[in-house]
Amino acid sequence: MADRVRIVHGDIFKEDFSKASVVTLYLLEELNAQLRPIILRMRPGTRVVSNSFSMGDWEPDQVIRVGSHTGYLWTVPAVAAGQWALQGLDRRGPALLQLTQRHQRLGGSLAWGSQVQPLLGTRIDGAQLHFSFINADGQLQAAKLQVQGQNLTGELVGPYGMVEIQPEVVKVSGQKVAD
Repeated sequence: MADRVRIVHGDIFKEDFSKASVVTLYLLEELNAQLRPIILRMRPGTRVVSNSFSMGDWEPDQVIRVGSHTGYLWTVPAVAAGQWALQGLDRRGPALLQLTQRHQRLGGSLAWGSQVQPLLGTRIDGAQLHFSFINADGQLQAAKLQVQGQNLTGELVGPYGMVEIQPEVVKVSGQKVAD
Protein backbone atom coordinates (compact mmCIF):
# COMPACT_ATOMS: atom_id res chain seq x y z
CA MET A 1 0.00 0.00 0.00
CA ALA A 2 2.94 2.36 0.51
CA ASP A 3 3.03 3.10 -3.23
CA ARG A 4 -0.69 4.00 -3.21
CA VAL A 5 -0.95 6.07 -0.02
CA ARG A 6 0.55 9.44 0.76
CA ILE A 7 0.14 10.78 4.28
CA VAL A 8 0.81 14.48 4.63
CA HIS A 9 1.54 15.99 8.04
CA GLY A 10 1.08 19.74 7.96
CA ASP A 11 -1.31 22.65 8.25
CA ILE A 12 -4.46 21.65 6.40
CA PHE A 13 -5.14 25.32 5.63
CA LYS A 14 -1.74 25.60 3.86
CA GLU A 15 -1.17 22.18 2.28
CA ASP A 16 -2.53 21.42 -1.20
CA PHE A 17 -4.60 18.27 -0.80
CA SER A 18 -6.82 18.89 -3.86
CA LYS A 19 -5.73 15.66 -5.58
CA ALA A 20 -6.60 13.44 -2.60
CA SER A 21 -9.20 10.73 -3.07
CA VAL A 22 -9.78 10.38 0.69
CA VAL A 23 -9.55 13.11 3.34
CA THR A 24 -9.62 12.17 7.02
CA LEU A 25 -10.31 14.79 9.67
CA TYR A 26 -10.22 15.01 13.42
CA LEU A 27 -11.01 18.70 13.78
CA LEU A 28 -13.61 20.69 15.67
CA GLU A 29 -16.83 21.40 13.78
CA GLU A 30 -15.97 25.08 13.24
CA LEU A 31 -12.66 24.09 11.57
CA ASN A 32 -14.46 21.51 9.43
CA ALA A 33 -16.87 24.29 8.39
CA GLN A 34 -13.92 26.46 7.35
CA LEU A 35 -12.55 23.61 5.22
CA ARG A 36 -15.91 22.71 3.68
CA PRO A 37 -15.71 25.15 0.71
CA ILE A 38 -12.26 23.79 -0.19
CA ILE A 39 -13.44 20.20 0.11
CA LEU A 40 -16.58 20.83 -1.97
CA ARG A 41 -14.35 22.07 -4.83
CA MET A 42 -12.44 18.77 -4.86
CA ARG A 43 -13.01 16.09 -7.49
CA PRO A 44 -16.53 14.61 -7.28
CA GLY A 45 -16.36 11.23 -5.59
CA THR A 46 -13.65 12.24 -3.10
CA ARG A 47 -14.47 10.66 0.25
CA VAL A 48 -14.25 12.65 3.48
CA VAL A 49 -14.19 10.95 6.89
CA SER A 50 -14.37 12.83 10.17
CA ASN A 51 -13.89 11.49 13.65
CA SER A 52 -16.43 12.96 16.10
CA PHE A 53 -17.23 16.26 14.36
CA SER A 54 -19.67 17.03 11.55
CA MET A 55 -19.65 19.65 8.75
CA GLY A 56 -22.54 21.84 9.86
CA ASP A 57 -25.39 21.75 7.36
CA TRP A 58 -23.57 19.38 4.99
CA GLU A 59 -25.48 16.28 5.96
CA PRO A 60 -23.25 13.18 6.11
CA ASP A 61 -23.91 10.31 3.70
CA GLN A 62 -23.30 7.90 6.54
CA VAL A 63 -22.95 8.11 10.33
CA ILE A 64 -21.01 5.32 12.02
CA ARG A 65 -21.38 4.80 15.75
CA VAL A 66 -19.18 2.43 17.73
CA GLY A 67 -19.78 2.60 21.44
CA SER A 68 -19.57 6.26 22.41
CA HIS A 69 -17.59 7.21 19.27
CA THR A 70 -19.07 8.68 16.10
CA GLY A 71 -17.63 8.89 12.61
CA TYR A 72 -19.04 10.72 9.59
CA LEU A 73 -18.64 9.97 5.89
CA TRP A 74 -19.31 12.33 2.98
CA THR A 75 -18.74 11.95 -0.74
CA VAL A 76 -17.98 15.18 -2.60
CA PRO A 77 -20.85 15.75 -5.05
CA ALA A 78 -20.57 17.15 -8.56
CA VAL A 79 -22.28 20.49 -9.13
CA ALA A 80 -25.49 19.58 -10.97
CA ALA A 81 -27.74 22.53 -10.09
CA GLY A 82 -29.21 24.47 -12.99
CA GLN A 83 -31.11 23.84 -16.21
CA TRP A 84 -30.12 21.05 -18.57
CA ALA A 85 -31.42 20.29 -22.07
CA LEU A 86 -31.77 16.49 -22.30
CA GLN A 87 -32.12 14.19 -25.30
CA GLY A 88 -33.27 10.57 -25.23
CA LEU A 89 -35.53 10.36 -22.16
CA ASP A 90 -38.67 9.32 -24.04
CA ARG A 91 -40.76 9.74 -27.18
CA ARG A 92 -41.93 13.23 -26.19
CA GLY A 93 -38.59 14.50 -27.46
CA PRO A 94 -36.12 16.89 -25.79
CA ALA A 95 -36.76 17.72 -22.14
CA LEU A 96 -35.69 20.49 -19.82
CA LEU A 97 -34.24 19.21 -16.54
CA GLN A 98 -34.29 21.75 -13.68
CA LEU A 99 -32.18 20.85 -10.62
CA THR A 100 -31.76 22.57 -7.29
CA GLN A 101 -28.91 21.39 -5.09
CA ARG A 102 -27.66 21.75 -1.55
CA HIS A 103 -24.49 19.70 -1.28
CA GLN A 104 -25.52 16.11 -2.23
CA ARG A 105 -29.26 16.71 -1.83
CA LEU A 106 -31.18 17.40 -5.04
CA GLY A 107 -34.68 18.30 -6.10
CA GLY A 108 -36.08 19.20 -9.44
CA SER A 109 -38.42 18.72 -12.33
CA LEU A 110 -38.60 17.62 -15.95
CA ALA A 111 -40.51 19.59 -18.57
CA TRP A 112 -41.64 18.77 -22.06
CA GLY A 113 -43.03 22.09 -23.21
CA SER A 114 -45.75 23.08 -20.72
CA GLN A 115 -45.95 19.56 -19.26
CA VAL A 116 -43.91 19.60 -16.02
CA GLN A 117 -43.44 16.80 -13.51
CA PRO A 118 -41.38 16.46 -10.33
CA LEU A 119 -38.38 14.16 -10.30
CA LEU A 120 -38.57 11.10 -8.07
CA GLY A 121 -35.73 9.58 -6.07
CA THR A 122 -33.21 12.20 -7.13
CA ARG A 123 -29.69 11.74 -5.77
CA ILE A 124 -26.09 12.38 -6.67
CA ASP A 125 -23.20 10.17 -5.63
CA GLY A 126 -19.96 11.85 -6.64
CA ALA A 127 -20.54 12.61 -10.34
CA GLN A 128 -23.27 9.98 -10.78
CA LEU A 129 -26.75 11.56 -11.05
CA HIS A 130 -29.80 9.34 -10.56
CA PHE A 131 -33.46 10.22 -10.92
CA SER A 132 -36.77 8.64 -11.88
CA PHE A 133 -39.76 10.07 -13.73
CA ILE A 134 -43.03 8.98 -15.30
CA ASN A 135 -42.50 8.43 -19.03
CA ALA A 136 -44.96 9.13 -21.86
CA ASP A 137 -46.48 5.64 -21.41
CA GLY A 138 -47.22 6.30 -17.71
CA GLN A 139 -44.43 3.97 -16.56
CA LEU A 140 -41.79 4.70 -13.94
CA GLN A 141 -38.46 5.19 -15.68
CA ALA A 142 -35.02 5.63 -14.09
CA ALA A 143 -32.03 7.52 -15.50
CA LYS A 144 -28.37 7.22 -14.50
CA LEU A 145 -26.21 10.06 -15.82
CA GLN A 146 -22.61 11.15 -15.36
CA VAL A 147 -22.05 14.86 -14.67
CA GLN A 148 -19.02 16.02 -16.66
CA GLY A 149 -18.80 19.79 -16.28
CA GLN A 150 -21.43 21.25 -18.63
CA ASN A 151 -22.45 17.84 -20.04
CA LEU A 152 -24.50 14.85 -18.94
CA THR A 153 -24.14 11.39 -20.45
CA GLY A 154 -25.73 8.14 -19.45
CA GLU A 155 -28.67 5.88 -20.01
CA LEU A 156 -32.11 4.82 -18.92
CA VAL A 157 -31.93 1.87 -16.53
CA GLY A 158 -34.25 -0.92 -15.45
CA PRO A 159 -36.73 -2.34 -15.13
CA TYR A 160 -35.24 -4.26 -12.26
CA GLY A 161 -36.18 -7.75 -11.22
CA MET A 162 -37.14 -10.75 -13.27
CA VAL A 163 -37.75 -9.84 -16.89
CA GLU A 164 -37.65 -12.30 -19.77
CA ILE A 165 -36.31 -9.84 -22.31
CA GLN A 166 -33.65 -7.34 -21.37
CA PRO A 167 -34.61 -3.89 -22.63
CA GLU A 168 -32.33 -2.21 -25.14
CA VAL A 169 -29.92 0.36 -23.76
CA VAL A 170 -31.28 3.87 -24.29
CA LYS A 171 -28.60 6.56 -24.28
CA VAL A 172 -29.34 9.95 -22.73
CA SER A 173 -27.28 13.10 -23.15
CA GLY A 174 -27.60 16.68 -22.08
CA GLN A 175 -25.98 20.07 -21.93
CA LYS A 176 -26.26 22.74 -19.26
CA VAL A 177 -28.20 25.72 -20.54
CA ALA A 178 -28.33 27.88 -17.36
CA ASP A 179 -27.02 27.91 -13.78
